[in-house]
Amino acid sequence: MANLKEVRTRISSTLSTQQITKAMKLVSATKLRKAQNTILQMRPYSEKLSAILSNLASSADDDNLKVFFKPRTVKNVLILVITSDRGLCGPFNTNIVKAVKSLIDTTYSDINPSNITLMFMGKKGFEALKTTKFNFDTENREVFQNLSAEKVFEIQGMMVGRNLIIMTIFGVAMIAASVSMIKGSATDESLQNEAVPYLKLVVTAVILGLFTGIVGAGGGFMIVPALVLILKIPVKDAIGTSLLIIAVNTLIGFTGNIGKVEIDWAFLIPFALVMIAGTVPGIYLNKKIPAKKIKPVFGWFLLAMGVYTLVKEIFLTK
Repeated sequence: MANLKEVRTRISSTLSTQQITKAMKLVSATKLRKAQNTILQMRPYSEKLSAILSNLASSADDDNLKVFFKPRTVKNVLILVITSDRGLCGPFNTNIVKAVKSLIDTTYSDINPSNITLMFMGKKGFEALKTTKFNFDTENREVFQNLSAEKVFEIQGMMVGRNLIIMTIFGVAMIAASVSMIKGSATDESLQNEAVPYLKLVVTAVILGLFTGIVGAGGGFMIVPALVLILKIPVKDAIGTSLLIIAVNTLIGFTGNIGKVEIDWAFLIPFALVMIAGTVPGIYLNKKIPAKKIKPVFGWFLLAMGVYTLVKEIFLTK
């Protein structure tokens, strides 16, 4: 008979299992809703495809249709077996193995075992069927082990896409930079006479270049905070420096793509003219607004853009 301590331990273990099960139910419900939405989005495509096939079938004569309905002998069979790597899935793995055996015994019972290949994703399926006399494809058997970002990007249908990860990194970086800009204690007046070490300048430029290349975005959102917070450059000088850097980068990219891509001049020219016109009041306001006020304003703007980026990519993008 179990003593009081063992009973308490079992009760605690049961409660923990219930909490885990409840969390798994919530996750499963969310994934189910997303899968249902995906299927609903594919319905117009399916209906259009059915209409095309119906149109083709109605316009073809009987002799042409016989080619599609002609029975063909099955010679080779490939079965994809997807299981987990561990046994914490209830009867999931066992049911998958039973389904594979039943499929072979019923549908493909007349196929030579040497012409049946089992492809495995997950270790449990391979461990259960490795003693059978079929061919095995085990290249992706341990696909769930040590998943890296590159491996995730290779797997089609993953819920977390590359764009989501990149834009999330970009949003988090903007929020972190904005907090530092808002809470920065050093004033621009105390930084005006400080020299910038060349090594620090080069390292900062390399890091900014790598980040911009990986994320595919950056510009003043990242350059200005880096110049102010890392290199201790006054905010007005940092903004001017970032504009020069962006102009040079843009000019190089623009000239490199002339003749390679079609440029929408009808949009580009009016947009550029409006931006140039906007610099006139901007220069006037820059002379009137103290630098110590520009820094927190830019920080709050950066914070708003970072929050918007995260909300848009995580909650609004399908």
